Amino acid sequence: MLKKRTWIILIILLTAAFLLQLGLGLRAPSLERPDSIGYLAPVEGILKQGAYFSGDGCERAPGFPVILAGLRLIGCGGTAGFAAAMAFLSTLAGAMVFAAARNFSDNENAGLWAAAFFLFDPTKLGNTPLILSDLPFTVVFSGVLWLFSIYYRDGLSKWYGAVAALLLGGVGALIRPIGMFWFLPGAAAVLAVGLLKKEADKSPAENPFSGVKKYFIRYRAWLVTLLSVLAFLAVMVPWMVRNFQLGYGFCIDTNTGAMYHQNGAMLLSAVKSTDYEAEKQRLIKEVADKNFASPGERTAYQKRELAKLIKSYPGEYAILHLKSQIYLFLPDVPALTEIMGWTIGGKGTLAVLQKEGVFAAAKHYFNGNWGGVMFLLPLLLWRAMLLAAGAAAVLVWIWNFRKGWIFLLFALVFAEYFLILPGPIAVPRYFLPALPFAAFCGGAGMTEIIEFIRRKFRSGNAEDHVDGGEIEKTQA
Repeated sequence: MLKKRTWIILIILLTAAFLLQLGLGLRAPSLERPDSIGYLAPVEGILKQGAYFSGDGCERAPGFPVILAGLRLIGCGGTAGFAAAMAFLSTLAGAMVFAAARNFSDNENAGLWAAAFFLFDPTKLGNTPLILSDLPFTVVFSGVLWLFSIYYRDGLSKWYGAVAALLLGGVGALIRPIGMFWFLPGAAAVLAVGLLKKEADKSPAENPFSGVKKYFIRYRAWLVTLLSVLAFLAVMVPWMVRNFQLGYGFCIDTNTGAMYHQNGAMLLSAVKSTDYEAEKQRLIKEVADKNFASPGERTAYQKRELAKLIKSYPGEYAILHLKSQIYLFLPDVPALTEIMGWTIGGKGTLAVLQKEGVFAAAKHYFNGNWGGVMFLLPLLLWRAMLLAAGAAAVLVWIWNFRKGWIFLLFALVFAEYFLILPGPIAVPRYFLPALPFAAFCGGAGMTEIIEFIRRKFRSGNAEDHVDGGEIEKTQA
C-alpha cells in the first residue's frame, strides 16, 4: 500500500497534468500535421466497411487508425473529444510510469519523481494533442514497462508479467513499426531477469517436486522467454502475413520505404555538400519514375537502395547517426509553441539566426512574445534536470556494476533501442517512447542526489557537534 502522502502528491500530479494537457489541446489552432492524413484516411473504411484502406492499401500501420476509429465510435472524434482522450491516455501513462519506477526501485519517491518528469516533459506536452502515433505508442510502452517491472519485482512467480509485456509490445509494433524488432532485446531482458531471480528460488535438487516439474523449474526462465516472444509475434505476424498475401510484402506498412528518401537524402547531402531537400525530391522522383508491379516491390527497392548507400558511405552514415542521438535529447519546442499559437513553421528563423544572431532569431520566432519564452523556460529546465538526474543514475549503476548492470541492460532495451533505430533523420518527438524509462532514470537519480545531500548535511552537523563539544571541554 502507498503512503497517504504519496497518494496525495500523485493525485495532484496526475490532475494537474491532465488539465494542462487538455488545455493545450483545446487551445491548439490545429491538431493535424503533415503525417496526420495517413492515419485519418483509413478511419472511414474501418467504421463503414470494417476494412483497412490506406493510400496504397498498406501505407501506414493499422494501430493508430484503429484507435482513431474507436474514439469516433465513443464520441471523441471531434477536437475537444480527441484532446480529452489524448490527455487521459497521457495521464494514464504517467500513472504507469510511477508504478514501474516504484517497482524497479522499491522507492515511492523515485516513482513520484519519475511520474513528474514524464508528465511535464515539454516534448510530451507538445505532441500529446496531435494526430500522430507517437503518443499512443508511448502510452503502450509505458504499459510494457509497468508490466515488465512487475515481473522484475517478483521474478518468475509473476512470469505472466513478462508475457503480457511482450504481448503489449506486439500491439505497439502495429502502432509504429519501429517496434517490430523490439522482441529481440525484450527477450534478452526477460531471460536476464528470469536467471537473476531464479537464484532466490530453491534449486531443482532441493525442490520437493519431481519429474516434469523439476525440469520446468530448471528451465522456466527460458520457457518464459519463449512464451513472451511467441506472444509478441502472435500479435504482429498475422498482419504481416495479410500484407504479404495482398502483395505489399512481409511488412507492417509500406511507409518504411520512405527511409530511402529521408535517411538516404540526409546521407547524400552530407557526402556531396548539397541541399537535403533537393536530394530528397530527387530520390522521390527516382522512385516515382519506376513502374513497380506492387507497393511491396517498391518498398523492397527502397530498402535495397538505402542499404547500398549505407554500404557505400559507412563512416559518414555512422557519424550522422551518432549526431542524431544528440538531437533526440533536445526538447520539441516548436511543437509546443505552435500549439500555443505563438509561432508557425516555415518563418525563416534560421536565416535570421545566421544574419542577426540568437536574440534576433528568438524575437523573430516568438513574434516578440517574451511571455512565451518565460513559459517555456521552466519546461526546458525541467528537461535539463531530467537528463542530469538520469545521467547521475547511470553513473551510479556503472559505479556499482554488480548490482547496476541489470538497469544498464534495461536502458538499452527500453530506451536506446528507440533512439538508435530512426537513423540520421531524427526529430525530438522520436524520443517519446524512450521517455518512460528515461523518467525512471531521472527519478532514481533524484533520490540518489537527495540522499547524497542529506548524508553530507548530517555528517556536517555531526562534525560541528563534535567540534563544539571539544571546544567546551577545552574551555572547561
